[in-house]
Amino acid sequence: YLEGLAGLDLSVPANCITITPALPREWKWMEFRLPIKSKWTRIRYEAGNVTVTGCPLDVMVIPGDS
Repeated sequence: YLEGLAGLDLSVPANCITITPALPREWKWMEFRLPIKSKWTRIRYEAGNVTVTGCPLDVMVIPGDS
């Protein structure tokens, strides 16, 4: 579900998480935490901005429509 709603593409073997923000225009923000490689990763979306903390993978953010 997070892949569609949050625009995530997670690959542990490739050591990469790609984020294409997909925040609905009506929402001011969205935040969630995921366990990745035994570490909690926090991803927060706000209009025009994505913040990722605690992620043990390489992070790539691809600009989206929000």
